[in-house]
Amino acid sequence: MKKAVLFFILSTVLFSCKSKKNLTDNASTNDSLFKEIIIINDGDRAPSKKENLTYLKAVNDHYALNKNFNTLQINADIEFKNKSFNESLSADIRIQKDETILISIKKFGFTGAKILITPKRVSYYEILNGTFYDGDFEFISNFLGTNLDYNQIENLLLGTSVFNLAEEELTTKVEDGLYKLYKNTNDLSLVFVLDGLARMKQEVIQQKDSNDKLVIDYLSYQNKNDVLLPLNLLIRAIQKDETNLNINYKKIDLNPNISFPYKIPNGSKEINFN
Repeated sequence: MKKAVLFFILSTVLFSCKSKKNLTDNASTNDSLFKEIIIINDGDRAPSKKENLTYLKAVNDHYALNKNFNTLQINADIEFKNKSFNESLSADIRIQKDETILISIKKFGFTGAKILITPKRVSYYEILNGTFYDGDFEFISNFLGTNLDYNQIENLLLGTSVFNLAEEELTTKVEDGLYKLYKNTNDLSLVFVLDGLARMKQEVIQQKDSNDKLVIDYLSYQNKNDVLLPLNLLIRAIQKDETNLNINYKKIDLNPNISFPYKIPNGSKEINFN
């Protein structure tokens, strides 16, 4: 369970904030990424005016998708897998919109770890090994040399773009009913794919100086009382090897009265990321 918890934190928190740093850098070209993931291969062709207008409508429609709620409770199945490890877990995910995310990870019905994320705090503890981390975004931002936004993690869980597509200058292509958007910076290659209903289908973040890549696939969606949410998402961290986190939302309660109980057990040993 320790590996699964750490992977969840690193993939959804640390990698995403490492990526955000470079969105203001100047663009450059890296066609190899697009050939590798077989999503987009525009060459040097500039997008047409019609494609740009269509892209703007798709982005507007994406942000217009109904995410209107106050609280959310999700019961999910999680499969953590790489070439040497495979573990199935369950999770209770609680969200107070724009304020708090609490994820309780369970095995055989017993809570083995909790992750707490707020706009000012990132914390987790793991019971079996008696370890914990408790810090703020400033600490992690200093550690990574970049800024981190709480909304990035919340958006990832809700199927909204991790990055603000309306503010970014993106190269676009419309193909087979998909809106394919990409941006190259000095350090990153980014790919975003919206489907014909403007739902996020895939986000790809790759560091140019290595083969490290984070791929977020939204495999299916569900409509809960007119609120659109993912049903199944796959987070793939690709480094030397590939590690997958498959999350299935089994049950969703919209606007329940929920609490966010979180207390690091006495005697836990703090993890130092320095």
